Amino acid sequence: MGLAMEHGGSYSRAGGSPRGCWYYLRYFFLFVSLIQFLIILGLVLFMVYGNAHVIYMNNQRYMAAIILSEKQCQEHLKETNKSCDALVLTLNQKAKTLEVELAKEKVVCTKDKDGLGLGKRVMEEQLAECSKAREQQRQERQLAEDRLQKVQDLCLPLDKDKFEMELRNLWRDSIIPRSLDSLGYNMFHPIGSELASIRRICDHMPTLMSSKVEELARSLRAGIERVTRENSDLQRQKLEAEQGLRASQEAKEKVEKEAQAREVKLQAECARQTQLALEEKAVLRKERDNLAKELEEKKREAEQLKMQLAVSNSALDTCIKAKSQPIPLPRPAGPAPNPPPIDPAGLEEFKRRILESQRPPASSVLASA
Repeated sequence: MGLAMEHGGSYSRAGGSPRGCWYYLRYFFLFVSLIQFLIILGLVLFMVYGNAHVIYMNNQRYMAAIILSEKQCQEHLKETNKSCDALVLTLNQKAKTLEVELAKEKVVCTKDKDGLGLGKRVMEEQLAECSKAREQQRQERQLAEDRLQKVQDLCLPLDKDKFEMELRNLWRDSIIPRSLDSLGYNMFHPIGSELASIRRICDHMPTLMSSKVEELARSLRAGIERVTRENSDLQRQKLEAEQGLRASQEAKEKVEKEAQAREVKLQAECARQTQLALEEKAVLRKERDNLAKELEEKKREAEQLKMQLAVSNSALDTCIKAKSQPIPLPRPAGPAPNPPPIDPAGLEEFKRRILESQRPPASSVLASA
């Protein structure tokens, strides 16, 4: 069944002229273009406003993670600063303690060295005195030996019997007995009565001389014995002095050896303490340098995190402003207005709200437990 398209029929317009195919195609393309425009506009609006909540939630998670990372970095930086300060303080205290101990060791070494030097000087003075006493005793001994030798040279050749025999021979050979024998025994001569007594006296003269010589020999022997005893005493004193000198020399050598050994030991101990102090100081200096480098690295990381946080905060503020403000209509080109300053209190409140929103509820925590 179709409509009659006859000219002058009931469905034809009054006074209308016939229309071709292009007339209807023009309207068709018009409606198709309008539909395409509406579809594109819907897609654009959906892209701009349709997924904004999901993007905001994702950005909110990222911002919460950034804020937590910033807080952790700040806490870690504070702990690192505290540990670095404590280590630097400990290093300074150890360095001061080592310096004080080194100064004490130097003072002790100086005192020991002065004491050893004083003992050495005293021993040298005692040795000089012993040497002088030894030389004096040697001279006295030499003098006594010379005197004893002279006395012995004088007294040893003396022999009593031989001396008496020689005296008798001398008496017989002398002129006195011959004179007495040649004298006459005239009783009237003045010395005639005394001639016998004179002869007896002359006969006893060798015996008397022998007794006198014996007394002299006894006195000489007593003197020799006294000199011998004195010589023995001097010899004993000399031996005692030599023993004392040897003992003094041995004591001096022992003290010198002990002093040298103690000085070497003190020098070695002082050198060891100094080496240990230098090594510990070098280790502490190395630790301080490492801590300083680590502190610088932490500071650089903190600066980078602060810069990243500032960028994130600025991006977050831009996102918040873009979310809270309506889409502005296009304006004629002109100078862009300055953005309003960011309120620090509002920013901290926004951070707190974001962190609270990212915390899991208590029910989910219990369920997971």
